[in-house]
Amino acid sequence: MKDGKKRGAPSTVGAWPRSSVCFYCTMVYGENGGGRPHPVTGRSLNKALVRRVIPWIHRRLVFTMDEAMWPITLEQFRELDQYLAEHLPRTHKDDAWETVAYFFKEMLRQRDEWQRLEKMEKDVVEPVRLCECASEAVRHCESWL
Repeated sequence: MKDGKKRGAPSTVGAWPRSSVCFYCTMVYGENGGGRPHPVTGRSLNKALVRRVIPWIHRRLVFTMDEAMWPITLEQFRELDQYLAEHLPRTHKDDAWETVAYFFKEMLRQRDEWQRLEKMEKDVVEPVRLCECASEAVRHCESWL
């Protein structure tokens, strides 16, 4: 803080590293009709993705069903997984990304399993409830006789 000046901005914006924010901004710009980035920019973005964004996601994986604890959303994972498969196949097969992919696929499998169990429980509980109501109605009618 020499000369009364404040230090530079922190290295992250929110929870994302700066490079990943720039990466997503450039991707959004391209998707919204801004055209393709310059080849040098594209290479530097891919480099930032491989060297900074993927390791950042890998370090912050939390094996929980609480989506608020995940480093990226499921939709972001799907887009990034597709991008890596199409444009960076070696990175797509890398151990760090395979761990991230396993995590999200396992969370999807767990979510589907929970939904299936909840549906089965609902299917079992509903007839039992109807049966209890019917037996209560029969008892009520018998009391009138």
